[in-house]
Amino acid sequence: TNHEATVNRTGGGYRVYYSNTPNFVLGSATLVNVPYVGGPSSPITTTLALAPGTYYIKVVAYSTLNPAGSAPSAEIQVVVP
Repeated sequence: TNHEATVNRTGGGYRVYYSNTPNFVLGSATLVNVPYVGGPSSPITTTLALAPGTYYIKVVAYSTLNPAGSAPSAEIQVVVP
């Protein structure tokens, strides 16, 4: 969870990076941009249609105050059956 209020305002959102390689660098991963699109209590969500396999995911929050984004989240592993 990101506590920066501007992430949940126009110009903010999240970048979801994923790869089949553990400990990946962001520039080598697939990027899905999830911009903020709703009111003040609107959740920011996306659904990825991934083929079966093991994926590693990192998330970066961004805003108009920090367009480059925060440091990436800890990497999580997801197995798609």
